Amino acid sequence: MDNFLNHKSLLLIILFMALGAVVSLFSSPLFEIKNINFLGDELNNKAKIKQALADIYGENIFFLQEAQLEAKLAYNPYISNLELNKKYPRTINLEIDKRTAVGWIKNRGQALIFADDGYILKRKESLDINLPEIVGFGYKFKQDNLVFPENLEKIIKGITYLTPTEKSYISQITSCNDGQTNVKLVSGTSVLLGGIDEIDQKFRLLNSIIKNNKEHLSEVSYIDLRLIQKPVIKIKK
Repeated sequence: MDNFLNHKSLLLIILFMALGAVVSLFSSPLFEIKNINFLGDELNNKAKIKQALADIYGENIFFLQEAQLEAKLAYNPYISNLELNKKYPRTINLEIDKRTAVGWIKNRGQALIFADDGYILKRKESLDINLPEIVGFGYKFKQDNLVFPENLEKIIKGITYLTPTEKSYISQITSCNDGQTNVKLVSGTSVLLGGIDEIDQKFRLLNSIIKNNKEHLSEVSYIDLRLIQKPVIKIKK
């Protein structure tokens, strides 16, 4: 019986010693975070993001949770998703998906700048914005998001096919009472898109037209893309 108790006591001592060794190893400076790498979409204000994560350096890599990082970066509405990958012993890689502003809606005298998922990125008093204004479409609010009807969702998806430079040439996108959609360029040129059928292809074509005719858009009276197989570019007389 005494031998059994001594054997059991020895096992417990070995177990506690092993546990202590593991805890000591995990708490070792060897596993303190030294490097943070950013992967995925190119980020604006990366210096500010690094500053927000400054106290992550030196934390134990084993105990770091994704939720901690999300909480520290919650101030930035342009970050839509974050994924943490640990590279032992001292490096973490952050895969970040970024929201991009696609347009704005005027609401109670303010401009609500939103991303393609409807998230409101910014509220501005000034209406001087280098993005398309969305006019005539219905929408609802859900916390910090705009909820769009199906036709506007398709328009928003179409806008994502515009490159940033070409998008800046669009002043307004309007839903008309007859269900047609019109675009107004900064040059004053009207673009007739018609219905929302083939709307992705129409925006791709519009992007190409703007890209190849930037210096001459002021000379264009209107662009008709209602029949995508037969686009019309009408020059002013």
